[in-house]
Amino acid sequence: MLISIQKLGSDRFEFSGGLFTLRVNRSWCENLHCYIAVRVSSKRQDTQRRRRKLHEELRGLSFQPLMRGSIVDRMRRCGRAGCACASDPAARHSGKYLSVNLDGRTVAIHLRAEDEERVRRAIEAYRRLWEVINGLTGCEVADLRREARERVRGRKRGGGGAG
Repeated sequence: MLISIQKLGSDRFEFSGGLFTLRVNRSWCENLHCYIAVRVSSKRQDTQRRRRKLHEELRGLSFQPLMRGSIVDRMRRCGRAGCACASDPAARHSGKYLSVNLDGRTVAIHLRAEDEERVRRAIEAYRRLWEVINGLTGCEVADLRREARERVRGRKRGGGGAG
């Protein structure tokens, strides 16, 4: 929104912006200017602060093992004819597997009990990595939108500019 400001006297101003007109004294005007400047810079600073925090987290994740996939619990029969699992589905043996899609094929790898926690941490680090990447993308998009708004405002004010 474009707001025009007119000086009405030594201490009075009029703000007009499409559907409204507001007349104020100088002290109110100075406070408004201060508020607008703080809000614009704080949004930019919030984005920069968020970006720095995400980059720090990204650096921390880069030293951790990362793994895409899921841990699944499979119930299966062991194959021995005398075992209870051969006749009773509730007596099947459970096993933990890492299920991951590699080169278009889903692979299931049996996990030993001692490996499960390490694999779980690597999967969680991978998930967090994507959250960080999405957060950084959000920062970049916010900057692009802010820059586009500033260019439009510059053109409306008569700043011109190429393109």
